[in-house]
Amino acid sequence: MKSMILFFGLALLSTTVIAGEREQLQQIADRAGVSINDVRMVLGSRTQFAQYRSSYDRKEARVMAAVAELAAEQRAERERPAPAVAVRSK
Repeated sequence: MKSMILFFGLALLSTTVIAGEREQLQQIADRAGVSINDVRMVLGSRTQFAQYRSSYDRKEARVMAAVAELAAEQRAERERPAPAVAVRSK
C-alpha cells in the first residue's frame, strides 16, 4: 500500500515542469499541514534534513495521505466524462 501511494506521489510530481513542481509541493504541504521542506523530506532524501530524526515518522503519514488524496482527485478528473453538447441541425 505504501509503495502504491509513493508511486502515485512520484507520478504526480514527475508530470510537472520545474515551475509547477513548487506549486504541487505547496499544494501537498497545505493539505498535509506541513512545510514544503517537510514534503521534500518525506518524498526525497530525508538525511539531508536535520529535523528528520525527530519529525519524519509523524509527518510521513500526513504527507502520504495528502499525496493519495491529490492522486485520487486527478484520477477522478481524468475519468470524468466530457459534458454533453447539444448539436443543432440547420
